[in-house]
Amino acid sequence: MKITLLVISFLFVSVALVHAGEARNSSVRLKFLHSLGLKNTPHGCQADHIVSLHLGGQDEVENLCLICGDKLPVKEWAERRPETLRLWLHDNRAWLKKKGCRYQWESTNLR
Repeated sequence: MKITLLVISFLFVSVALVHAGEARNSSVRLKFLHSLGLKNTPHGCQADHIVSLHLGGQDEVENLCLICGDKLPVKEWAERRPETLRLWLHDNRAWLKKKGCRYQWESTNLR
């Protein structure tokens, strides 16, 4: 009985971690930061997936952008639903381009 509960708990935690985006490759983040001439993520910033992994985005350099300050919590709120993320990406496309974000989100099919 205890083994069954342990197996079920392990499966539940594993699925939760994957859905929480924990299946990220740290070498992709480091490659992205190096492309910006950085060794670490600056304080108050995040190497953020433009299209979140849980919405079908890929864990690749082209899908990362350095988001800092006030933009970060708003983007995190927007990516809870595909339609709000689509609006956020559209409304912030000039800012994203200026920041060097290269991902072609217009052609992305969000889940």
